[in-house]
Amino acid sequence: MGPSDAWIQAYGNPYFLPCLSRLWNYQAGYRYNPDTHEPLSGWDDDWLAIADQGYAVFIFSRASAVILHAYHGGPWRPEVVFRELSEMVTIFAILGDIVESAGQMLTDDTSIILPRYREEAHRRIGKHLQSTARADALLRRLEDWD
Repeated sequence: MGPSDAWIQAYGNPYFLPCLSRLWNYQAGYRYNPDTHEPLSGWDDDWLAIADQGYAVFIFSRASAVILHAYHGGPWRPEVVFRELSEMVTIFAILGDIVESAGQMLTDDTSIILPRYREEAHRRIGKHLQSTARADALLRRLEDWD
């Protein structure tokens, strides 16, 4: 969340974090209708969309400062995934590093992440979070890494 948009490599779609100067425009389609600028039902006024991965959005709760994750397409049912913004960015960086380092060796012939990279993600994230249980839950939520 700085002066430039950021894309961090991921399995599948990259994580996208819009720059601060475009953060309000980034709310279009989540908080408000981009054509009419009318608020969209189901979006809590407390929420601020701050990142996405494809059609999944990461939401900053202004009241609690936690980061929620929700899938697009249906009623919004976000779940807490990160305790703070820096935790989200660090986890994205860890996963991006694994994906970038592995290159085309990340997956098998059927595009499934190889066990050694899954294990590396669990180990590194567990170490950062100081909890293997939280790492497991987080990686399950982010799909394909569980």
